[in-house]
Amino acid sequence: GKIDFFWKGDDQHPEAPFRPPDGPGWLWPMSGQRVGDSLFLFFGQFVPTDSKPGFESAACWLFRVSNPEGPPGEWEAKPFRVPFFAHTRNGDLTFGVACMAWGGYLYVYGVREDWSR
Repeated sequence: GKIDFFWKGDDQHPEAPFRPPDGPGWLWPMSGQRVGDSLFLFFGQFVPTDSKPGFESAACWLFRVSNPEGPPGEWEAKPFRVPFFAHTRNGDLTFGVACMAWGGYLYVYGVREDWSR
């Protein structure tokens, strides 16, 4: 097999293909699933901080790609903020770390971290 890499911009000025819709930070890919004519991609949003490790969770996003058959550079992706995300002193609640299509449904899995132990 052959792997192809895609990004926005050109080789001298590459840009991230997905950016946080509300501006700050960057997105980290978590999971994705093709359902019918759409591709659903989940991302964690992170923002820089002064404390270690230098960043923290800010949100979770779901992007619905309506034309996944096209080249990734031409994908039309609509963002949706994933509900129920939480970032607290005692841990994060994150959805979209895994997903699976089964029986006509898209099952979205999450993680609840407990840092108080």
